[in-house]
Amino acid sequence: WQDLVVQTAFLQEANGSVSGSNGGTSYFFSTTYRNEDSYIRNTNLRRLAIRANIDQQINDKLKVGISLAPSRVRNRRQNEDNNVASPITYGALIWPNVESVDDNGDPLPGVGQFNGTPLSNVEGQKIVSTSTQLLSNIYMSWDILDNLNFRTEVGTEFTQVFDTYRGSSITTDGFPIG
Repeated sequence: WQDLVVQTAFLQEANGSVSGSNGGTSYFFSTTYRNEDSYIRNTNLRRLAIRANIDQQINDKLKVGISLAPSRVRNRRQNEDNNVASPITYGALIWPNVESVDDNGDPLPGVGQFNGTPLSNVEGQKIVSTSTQLLSNIYMSWDILDNLNFRTEVGTEFTQVFDTYRGSSITTDGFPIG
């Protein structure tokens, strides 16, 4: 059963950034993308993060700037807790001689004490958490005297998390009597 629910994990990550200045303006932009497939089939994590910093020297005493950092994470997972709906846990509990697929190659709903099988749970569960976040900050810095500086900042954070769960009728949690 373990061979039916696990896979070789795979990870890709790409980063890029640009920075520079032009006159009194300096800037920095960066992005990171992460694509990670877990060792459990049908589970993955996708993340995109961007950062932008812009600073402007208004005159020899006044400087202002803004920083923006949006990100989005999509995490598709399986039941991973120590419960029967977890493909890894159920793979260790289910009888080894139970058929996993029918003649068409579709996962069977299982037999025995618990409904579903490790394979039907991997194929039939869809648990997705999507998180969107925006961090932002603006500042102003004023050099009042040679050794005296006034700086003020204001920042905000926006976070939204959206979770979905679907268990088909052939899974342990989605079976009509489960």
